[in-house]
Amino acid sequence: MLRIALFLLTNLAIIVVAGIVLSILGVGSSHGAGNTLQLG
Repeated sequence: MLRIALFLLTNLAIIVVAGIVLSILGVGSSHGAGNTLQLG
């Protein structure tokens, strides 16, 4: 059970970090017309 919880937490952390990085890159780039993912 603990392994499953750690696995889910790790996946969640990776998704959050990837989303933040993509958001920063999307905001920082001048051509953001191709970005369909809007994180607010």
